Amino acid sequence: ACHALTGDQFVTGPHPLKALLNQPNQFQSGHDLMELTQIYEELSGEGYWHLDQNKGQAEIWTFPPNRIKVAVSATEYITGYVFASPTGDIPLPRDEVIPFIWPNPLTPWRGVSWVQSIGVELDTQAYAMQHNRFFFYNGATMGVMITYPADITDAEYQRVLQQFNSEHR
Repeated sequence: ACHALTGDQFVTGPHPLKALLNQPNQFQSGHDLMELTQIYEELSGEGYWHLDQNKGQAEIWTFPPNRIKVAVSATEYITGYVFASPTGDIPLPRDEVIPFIWPNPLTPWRGVSWVQSIGVELDTQAYAMQHNRFFFYNGATMGVMITYPADITDAEYQRVLQQFNSEHR
Protein backbone atom coordinates (compact mmCIF):
# COMPACT_ATOMS: atom_id res chain seq x y z
CA ALA A 1 0.00 0.00 0.00
CA CYS A 2 1.19 3.50 -0.80
CA HIS A 3 0.97 6.16 1.87
CA ALA A 4 1.45 9.88 1.31
CA LEU A 5 3.67 11.68 3.78
CA THR A 6 2.51 15.05 5.00
CA GLY A 7 3.85 17.55 7.47
CA ASP A 8 6.31 16.04 9.94
CA GLN A 9 5.82 12.37 9.04
CA PHE A 10 8.93 10.28 8.35
CA VAL A 11 9.51 6.75 7.13
CA THR A 12 11.32 5.07 10.02
CA GLY A 13 11.08 1.41 9.05
CA PRO A 14 11.87 -0.53 5.91
CA HIS A 15 10.65 1.04 2.68
CA PRO A 16 11.34 0.15 -0.98
CA LEU A 17 12.50 3.69 -1.81
CA LYS A 18 14.93 3.72 1.14
CA ALA A 19 16.30 0.34 0.03
CA LEU A 20 16.72 1.57 -3.56
CA LEU A 21 18.49 4.78 -2.49
CA ASN A 22 20.80 2.81 -0.19
CA GLN A 23 21.73 0.33 -2.96
CA PRO A 24 20.77 1.92 -6.31
CA ASN A 25 22.44 -0.77 -8.45
CA GLN A 26 24.80 -3.72 -8.04
CA PHE A 27 27.92 -1.56 -8.57
CA GLN A 28 27.21 1.53 -6.44
CA SER A 29 26.21 2.35 -2.91
CA GLY A 30 23.73 5.09 -2.16
CA HIS A 31 26.61 7.25 -0.96
CA ASP A 32 28.45 6.76 -4.27
CA LEU A 33 25.34 7.68 -6.26
CA MET A 34 24.75 10.86 -4.26
CA GLU A 35 28.42 11.86 -4.26
CA LEU A 36 28.84 11.34 -8.01
CA THR A 37 25.63 13.23 -8.74
CA GLN A 38 26.86 16.12 -6.60
CA ILE A 39 30.25 16.15 -8.36
CA TYR A 40 28.55 16.25 -11.77
CA GLU A 41 26.30 19.10 -10.65
CA GLU A 42 29.15 21.16 -9.22
CA LEU A 43 31.36 20.70 -12.28
CA SER A 44 28.77 20.98 -15.06
CA GLY A 45 25.56 22.22 -13.47
CA GLU A 46 23.87 18.93 -14.42
CA GLY A 47 23.33 15.47 -13.01
CA TYR A 48 21.11 12.71 -14.38
CA TRP A 49 19.61 9.58 -12.88
CA HIS A 50 18.29 6.82 -15.10
CA LEU A 51 15.55 4.74 -13.49
CA ASP A 52 15.91 1.25 -14.89
CA GLN A 53 14.43 -2.20 -14.43
CA ASN A 54 16.92 -5.07 -14.38
CA LYS A 55 15.05 -8.38 -14.39
CA GLY A 56 12.18 -6.75 -12.49
CA GLN A 57 14.53 -5.11 -9.96
CA ALA A 58 14.44 -1.28 -9.82
CA GLU A 59 17.83 0.40 -10.29
CA ILE A 60 19.17 3.95 -10.43
CA TRP A 61 22.17 4.83 -12.58
CA THR A 62 23.92 8.15 -12.96
CA PHE A 63 25.60 9.26 -16.17
CA PRO A 64 28.34 11.78 -16.95
CA PRO A 65 26.42 14.86 -18.20
CA ASN A 66 28.70 15.27 -21.22
CA ARG A 67 27.35 11.94 -22.53
CA ILE A 68 23.69 13.00 -22.30
CA LYS A 69 21.90 14.69 -25.19
CA VAL A 70 18.54 16.31 -24.51
CA ALA A 71 15.84 15.74 -27.14
CA VAL A 72 13.66 18.87 -27.23
CA SER A 73 10.41 19.69 -28.98
CA ALA A 74 8.47 22.90 -29.56
CA THR A 75 5.31 21.24 -28.30
CA GLU A 76 6.51 18.85 -25.58
CA TYR A 77 9.54 20.79 -24.24
CA ILE A 78 11.75 17.74 -23.53
CA THR A 79 10.77 14.55 -25.32
CA GLY A 80 13.55 12.33 -24.00
CA TYR A 81 17.28 11.86 -23.62
CA VAL A 82 20.04 10.05 -25.48
CA PHE A 83 22.97 8.47 -23.67
CA ALA A 84 26.13 8.33 -25.79
CA SER A 85 27.57 5.00 -24.65
CA PRO A 86 30.87 3.57 -25.93
CA THR A 87 28.86 1.07 -27.99
CA GLY A 88 26.43 3.61 -29.49
CA ASP A 89 23.59 5.98 -28.65
CA ILE A 90 20.89 4.70 -26.30
CA PRO A 91 17.55 6.55 -26.32
CA LEU A 92 16.03 7.05 -22.87
CA PRO A 93 12.34 7.96 -22.40
CA ARG A 94 11.68 11.18 -20.51
CA ASP A 95 9.88 9.36 -17.70
CA GLU A 96 12.95 7.18 -16.99
CA VAL A 97 15.33 10.11 -16.39
CA ILE A 98 15.48 12.47 -13.44
CA PRO A 99 17.49 15.58 -14.35
CA PHE A 100 19.19 17.69 -11.67
CA ILE A 101 19.79 20.99 -13.42
CA TRP A 102 21.28 24.21 -12.07
CA PRO A 103 19.53 27.06 -13.94
CA ASN A 104 21.20 28.23 -17.13
CA PRO A 105 20.10 31.60 -18.52
CA LEU A 106 21.10 30.56 -22.05
CA THR A 107 19.10 27.33 -22.30
CA PRO A 108 16.40 25.97 -20.00
CA TRP A 109 17.16 22.28 -20.58
CA ARG A 110 20.90 22.35 -19.87
CA GLY A 111 22.61 23.37 -16.65
CA VAL A 112 25.50 25.66 -15.86
CA SER A 113 27.81 25.58 -12.85
CA TRP A 114 29.94 28.14 -11.09
CA VAL A 115 33.03 26.26 -12.29
CA GLN A 116 32.14 27.09 -15.90
CA SER A 117 32.00 30.80 -15.08
CA ILE A 118 35.65 30.77 -13.95
CA GLY A 119 36.85 28.34 -16.62
CA VAL A 120 39.42 30.72 -18.16
CA GLU A 121 40.96 31.44 -14.76
CA LEU A 122 41.12 27.72 -13.92
CA ASP A 123 42.74 26.96 -17.28
CA THR A 124 45.26 29.77 -16.80
CA GLN A 125 46.19 28.46 -13.36
CA ALA A 126 46.55 24.90 -14.69
CA TYR A 127 48.75 26.03 -17.60
CA ALA A 128 50.95 28.13 -15.29
CA MET A 129 51.42 25.17 -12.94
CA GLN A 130 52.26 22.90 -15.87
CA HIS A 131 54.78 25.43 -17.21
CA ASN A 132 56.46 25.69 -13.80
CA ARG A 133 56.54 21.90 -13.45
CA PHE A 134 58.27 21.47 -16.83
CA PHE A 135 60.65 24.34 -16.08
CA PHE A 136 61.96 22.61 -12.96
CA TYR A 137 61.79 19.17 -14.56
CA ASN A 138 64.15 20.46 -17.26
CA GLY A 139 66.73 21.62 -14.69
CA ALA A 140 65.31 25.12 -14.26
CA THR A 141 66.88 26.30 -17.50
CA MET A 142 65.13 28.37 -20.11
CA GLY A 143 66.56 26.48 -23.07
CA VAL A 144 66.87 29.66 -25.14
CA MET A 145 69.54 30.59 -27.65
CA ILE A 146 69.90 34.15 -28.89
CA THR A 147 71.83 34.63 -32.11
CA TYR A 148 73.04 37.73 -33.91
CA PRO A 149 74.06 37.94 -37.56
CA ALA A 150 77.46 39.36 -36.54
CA ASP A 151 79.71 39.51 -33.50
CA ILE A 152 78.57 41.85 -30.71
CA THR A 153 80.53 43.79 -28.20
CA ASP A 154 80.80 42.76 -24.57
CA ALA A 155 78.74 45.82 -23.58
CA GLU A 156 75.95 44.85 -26.02
CA TYR A 157 76.06 41.23 -24.72
CA GLN A 158 75.72 42.46 -21.10
CA ARG A 159 72.81 44.74 -22.11
CA VAL A 160 70.93 41.87 -23.82
CA LEU A 161 71.67 39.51 -20.90
CA GLN A 162 70.42 42.07 -18.36
CA GLN A 163 67.26 42.74 -20.40
CA PHE A 164 66.56 39.01 -20.79
CA ASN A 165 67.10 38.35 -17.07
CA SER A 166 64.89 41.23 -16.01
CA GLU A 167 62.04 40.01 -18.22
CA HIS A 168 62.33 36.24 -17.64
CA ARG A 169 63.64 35.66 -14.14
